[in-house]
Amino acid sequence: MVKVTGFRVSLLTALLTLAFYAVLSQTQLMRSLEGMSLDFRFQLSGVTKPGRDVAVVLIDDKSVAEIGRWPWGRATIAKMVDQLAAAGARVIALDMLFLDPESRVSGEAVAGLEDLVRTLDGAALGTALEAVRSRLPALVAQLGLDEDAVLGQAMARAGKVVVPFSFVFAAPGSDPAPPSVPPDFIEASAFRTLRLVAGQDPRFALASRGLLAPLPAIGANAKALGHANVAIDVDGSARFEYPVLEYAGQYYPSFAVQIAREFLGLAPEEVGIDFASGLRVGGKLVPTDNYMRLLANLYGPEQTFPTYAFSDVALGRVPDDAFAGKAVLIGANAVGISDVFVTPYSAVVPGVERNANIVDNILSERFLQRPRLS
Repeated sequence: MVKVTGFRVSLLTALLTLAFYAVLSQTQLMRSLEGMSLDFRFQLSGVTKPGRDVAVVLIDDKSVAEIGRWPWGRATIAKMVDQLAAAGARVIALDMLFLDPESRVSGEAVAGLEDLVRTLDGAALGTALEAVRSRLPALVAQLGLDEDAVLGQAMARAGKVVVPFSFVFAAPGSDPAPPSVPPDFIEASAFRTLRLVAGQDPRFALASRGLLAPLPAIGANAKALGHANVAIDVDGSARFEYPVLEYAGQYYPSFAVQIAREFLGLAPEEVGIDFASGLRVGGKLVPTDNYMRLLANLYGPEQTFPTYAFSDVALGRVPDDAFAGKAVLIGANAVGISDVFVTPYSAVVPGVERNANIVDNILSERFLQRPRLS
């Protein structure tokens, strides 16, 4: 008969428990139970006050009512970039995808044409000809306004704007085409510092097969770019941040990671992947699980962070010191144009607020750690 000591029994029990968890942890039932438990703990802990480094400018219903029907021209966004840069924002993050070109007749051009028509109405021939001669060149320039270039130029002037791009994922069981080559400005954002343990095979919960890139006029003028992909959990919540995703053999940071890196003044080489533990952001470790996911530490419902209506900022109702030295995220939460997520506190938290949480998680080192399994 073989004797088994209490220590060995305890060790065997622990190993069997770990193996059992490793097998079941990714099943729908276990993930649902884990999510419910996490939500309950959030609700018990209540709202957490964020750090002082992040602010949100929200394109809300009030702003649409005051500025005009969405979509706005990109020149309107460009003016906000100029305004926040002048106010001393350390980073300006535009939480919106700029995929399609935009050239439109500007509001200034329409107003100018209307004024010209009023001037010509009943005017003497000489007066009319002089009015056309003096005003027409400026009106022609306004009529051909390239708003993508206007926004790109504002971004270049600021030198501190972060924009997102998005990956496309293959459907389960499909035979996807080979990934396309990313534009240079996206490829330049890939991680340059990697640490991989010998024999380790990096695993990712999402497999990217395509790319949605911002227009060159905008992407090429961004200080940094990061992917904006969020995966929804089995119960509809967006619990995980994907701080790194693989595409075409390279590894790319998320939008929130890039905002935090720029805020900290770190060069791209100072942020890297340690596949054994997570990301290294300067001297900070951003812990991830086996699938390189970070649990989002959510502080509360919408507007937990200092939040200002876009129109209030644009019309000078908010003092500049509200943005000085901060990472300012601009995003939408208006009827028909918002992306919202389910959280333990609310079912309608806008995506820009969720990103603000992740940025602050990194800056304040307030991380939730999920056990890594071998």
